[in-house]
Order: sequence, then C-alpha cells, then structure tokens
Amino acid sequence: MQDVRTGLLILENKEVENIADIYSFEQIREILIFALTDSTSEYWTILALSLLSKKSEYISDEIILMLKEIAGMPKKYTQKTRHEALKIFKKQNGNTN
Repeated sequence: MQDVRTGLLILENKEVENIADIYSFEQIREILIFALTDSTSEYWTILALSLLSKKSEYISDEIILMLKEIAGMPKKYTQKTRHEALKIFKKQNGNTN
C-alpha cells in the first residue's frame, strides 16, 4: 500500500466489518500498525483497537508489542484506551485476568 493514511478512513466507516472486501490481509495489518503508532492521534488508535477487539485474526507479533506499549503510555493515551489495549494484549497471550 503506497499511503496507509488513506486506509485509515475505512476505520471510521460503518462498513468496517467488510474491510477485507476492500483491502488485502497485509494491507489491513499495515493500516492497523500505522493507526497504533504514537505518530497518529488517539482517535485512530481507538478505532484500530475497536477493530482488533472484533477481528483478532489481524493481530500479529508486531501489533501485540504495540498493544503492550500503548498500555504503558499514560501521558499519551487515556486510561480507557490503555485498558482496551491491555485487554486485547492479555487475550492474545491467554491471560484473562
């Protein structure tokens, strides 16, 4: 994908459930990774977390590391966002506590 920023807009769309009809699996991962970077606003991170909580098949090792980082960044992200990232992180690591 040449510019993942254009892919961010699909995260806002009500049809986000059909994202696989528009982008390939790898492109979706690129979009999610970009949305989870600390160079984007928390808004995109929240949308990416929402998609990941519904469609865990897009979670990669890189995304798992990013979720852990987000969970530990209180100055960048709200508590709600950090807790959502931690919940997804723990679910992927088999820890439901």
